[in-house]
Amino acid sequence: MEKKQQLEKVIIELLNEQGELYKTLQEMFAENSVEEPRGKDEDLRAEIAKTLRNLGIRTNVKGYRFLLEAVELWIEGREGMVNIYNEVAKINRTRPHCVERALRHAIESGWEEANEETVKKIFGCSFSKNPTNSQFVSAVAEFIENSGQLV
Repeated sequence: MEKKQQLEKVIIELLNEQGELYKTLQEMFAENSVEEPRGKDEDLRAEIAKTLRNLGIRTNVKGYRFLLEAVELWIEGREGMVNIYNEVAKINRTRPHCVERALRHAIESGWEEANEETVKKIFGCSFSKNPTNSQFVSAVAEFIENSGQLV
């Protein structure tokens, strides 16, 4: 019986110590919880993502991520859709024609949902049909480079 009581005492002491450690860690993290500034790349990616969503591109569409990467690459100076298809395919371990098709699908599906005023602000005009991949990527990239403000 004495061993059982000793064991209970040790367990209680350990739990108390663990509780104190937990409180100390909580306090430390609370003191140091200053938000780190995001990097330039993260801000750019966030702005591209916001613009794509405003154009009706749903995040669950496979081409969404490809579009995000394609616009980012265009802004970084890798013009030419063939080069961009190749690079996005390499990043995602797929083939360039799969990237091209996924971009087209994302644009087509988002185009049906897009707000006409947003389209005019980004593209400078309205389209009677879907823009090509190149038109879409270059317009979004130019919009973000120039201001990125939809207001």
